[in-house]
Amino acid sequence: LLDEEWAYRVRTAGGGALEKCSSLGVVSSHGPTWLGQTMDLGGYTDGFQALLSLGADGERPAALVFTVAGMIGLMGVNAAGVGAGVNSLPQLPSAPHGLPVAFVMRRLLQARSLAEAVHLVLSLPHATNQHYVIAGPGVARSFEAGAGGVTEYLPPDPTRVLHTNHPLSDAPATPEPASARENSVARLASLQARLGAGRPGLAEIQAALSACDDATVTRYLAGPLEPRTPSSLVDPDAIRAELVRIRERGYSVNENGLSSGISSAGGTTSSR
Repeated sequence: LLDEEWAYRVRTAGGGALEKCSSLGVVSSHGPTWLGQTMDLGGYTDGFQALLSLGADGERPAALVFTVAGMIGLMGVNAAGVGAGVNSLPQLPSAPHGLPVAFVMRRLLQARSLAEAVHLVLSLPHATNQHYVIAGPGVARSFEAGAGGVTEYLPPDPTRVLHTNHPLSDAPATPEPASARENSVARLASLQARLGAGRPGLAEIQAALSACDDATVTRYLAGPLEPRTPSSLVDPDAIRAELVRIRERGYSVNENGLSSGISSAGGTTSSR
């Protein structure tokens, strides 16, 4: 269990959810239906990612399930053309009873059609507060689920399901200050700006999901940027490009950018 621990902490101790996941379903008029998401888990999970290849079992179709060691599934797609992704909605109610999100996901990937998957997400008892994007050939649908029930979100453009970590439907939610969802709102605006129009393909979707357009970066780059040395980066586009490179290689290098004659490097470490 993973999201359930976060939900328990919110429910009992008032802690905040740690997840910052974005999900999408993009339907192309003359091409594939794209389903994607980020899975923003703790650094301790890095290196333990796995792709499960599940064979058909009776009427249950074969499936590919992305997960990490110790969990039965995070997201996936099956041979019947049904795919599903999730992201947390901490504003919706959770409960100590019902199905955990990983179990719901595995059940959805046993569906033989999109209609069956939709029926399942609407009828299963949800313990965890989640958004489910369910996609099939030519269609993508959005459901905001919690212990209090399930509400389908109908986006203005039915060919674009773009979602982050706050409800978009009229599902009953716990009130919170705007600052609490600032990051989620900024990520949604980034997805809408990058994927809301046109005919995005794989490269555009990958770029949108790996973008650094979060609230902190956007706010920082909107202010005046004064160079500390001749080598300082002050162009917003150049800084965003460097952030992408840092994410790709896993560490940053600063050569004379803060003080002339001084260079440094930085990276992250995991707890394992």
